[in-house]
Amino acid sequence: MKNLILKLMLWCVFHKCKNTPLSVLVEISEGNTKAVKRRFFASKKMIALACGMLQMEFSALCGDNSIKQHLQRIKLHILITKLSELFNILDKTKKHRERIIKKISEITGRKSLEKSIETFESYKQQLEAIEKKIAAKANEKDKDKKDTKFVDLITEIEHHRKFDIDTDKMTIARFASHVKKYKIYCENLSTYRNKKAGK
Repeated sequence: MKNLILKLMLWCVFHKCKNTPLSVLVEISEGNTKAVKRRFFASKKMIALACGMLQMEFSALCGDNSIKQHLQRIKLHILITKLSELFNILDKTKKHRERIIKKISEITGRKSLEKSIETFESYKQQLEAIEKKIAAKANEKDKDKKDTKFVDLITEIEHHRKFDIDTDKMTIARFASHVKKYKIYCENLSTYRNKKAGK
């Protein structure tokens, strides 16, 4: 039943790069997250989830290896949230205590409550470490980044591929393939120039 509800909710929003127009990603990049809505019903949470799914898939299709870190961060957030809720109600009820401990053990994969608590703390430490790495990379990018917009990337790809891009007709997945090829071209050009300069 839960899977059916989730499918129905996802049906109401653009969430896959292969069937989403590039114009939707342009709108998201400019702050209009409601652009992912495509049918009558879409909650704020579903809109936020769909935006995240599109942006992460686009990054992965463009060859961004850091996407694994973002996925791991989401997974840890979910586990920590679930366990926090269970630990919060554990001390408030005696009637369902055994059932809650069993559920905690299922999530952590540990037999005793003490070991489950250790695993829970370990999840929090892993999440903190991942978030520090992501923040550090973001700071590095900000130092090198010029004041550019997503539409500037489209212009660069148009200039490089020598054709105009119709953002309403081209899918995000198709555009990502052009971006990946462009990145490889830039990397190869940089390597060639460095070799020529004797670096």
